[in-house]
Amino acid sequence: DQTNVTTSGANILIEDVSGTVARDLRIEGTFEIAEDDSIVADGTLETIVTFDATDTLDDAVQKINDAGGPAAVSVINDGSSASPFRLNFTARGSGSAGQYLFDAGGFDLGLSETSRGQDARVFFGSDDPANGILITSSSNSLENAIQGVSVDLRATSDTPVELVVASDVASIEASISSFVESYNSVITTIDDLTFFNAETGERGVLFGEGTVLNVERSLNRIALGGPQELESNRFQFLFEVGVSVGEGGLLEFDSGEFRERFQEDPDAVEALFSEKQLLPNEPIQVLEGVEGITTPDTEDDFGRVGIPGLFSLFVDQMTDSIDGVLTGQVDSLDTQISLQEDRIESLGLQLDRRRARYEQEFLQMELALAQLQQQGNAITSFNASQTAG
Repeated sequence: DQTNVTTSGANILIEDVSGTVARDLRIEGTFEIAEDDSIVADGTLETIVTFDATDTLDDAVQKINDAGGPAAVSVINDGSSASPFRLNFTARGSGSAGQYLFDAGGFDLGLSETSRGQDARVFFGSDDPANGILITSSSNSLENAIQGVSVDLRATSDTPVELVVASDVASIEASISSFVESYNSVITTIDDLTFFNAETGERGVLFGEGTVLNVERSLNRIALGGPQELESNRFQFLFEVGVSVGEGGLLEFDSGEFRERFQEDPDAVEALFSEKQLLPNEPIQVLEGVEGITTPDTEDDFGRVGIPGLFSLFVDQMTDSIDGVLTGQVDSLDTQISLQEDRIESLGLQLDRRRARYEQEFLQMELALAQLQQQGNAITSFNASQTAG
């Protein structure tokens, strides 16, 4: 952990660069420098709660808990006939770090300490405390006292306790089963979208779509292929550790075979499934004599990669928000849709103009017919008058 202290005029700034030391000590912030160059960074925390005369016990509990002090309070009933209800204060933190001071302000509230916060203590490495290593923890859990191992402390013991560290094969199997189910779900979805029934002519909405078919072929190739740069590893293929390709290109998981292979060589199984080594970016020489730099946007390059890692890299390649294959395909389809929408709009405008022209021509034709009819009526009337005369 690293904490910086910087001065600016009459003030001093304390802040965490890494870790949480200043925050945990409550001395994070800006403080004034006194005339004698002294500074007081007060890390104490005081919580003041004000009660009303009409407050009930539940009201008091609510106010104390809402104040967010170092202790939470609850009501307990001791079962006595007189005044059975009591307030129980429990530190929000655990261990010695959870200790707090309760100031009753001079009032006799009948306080009693039922349990003092203290750290868990374990002697490690020897049944003789004089030779063992004392390990303390603010909780009943020891993290990384043994690298990669979490130890839960259940009870005290006056005699040495033997700790056996074993692999949790059941959780590993559950993770592999989940991976197999996810893979099969993708393959099944692709098959549902790209099917073709020769008898009925029915087809999926993505039938013949090259990108989707390439995705399926790539997934099958990774499932049947080996890892990257792991030639020396004992296991090179999924089928060697109980994961095989069955009917319809779906994966099948044999947990019994997996357990046998895991017992034989757990490191080799782990490498096949979880190896993923990121290679450092090569520095770019900007100018001669100037030290090379690496750019944060340089694409990651991997060396040794297990099979699930290859799936992950492939998915990233397909779905990258900038240059992913599927992203590009979606953008292309969006562009085509936009062009078609523009074309439809243009055709609509053309049809509107043509309709307007036809309506105008039809109107002119009706006017011409009306005039013709009027002329015909006039001629008929003239002829009738001549005949009568």
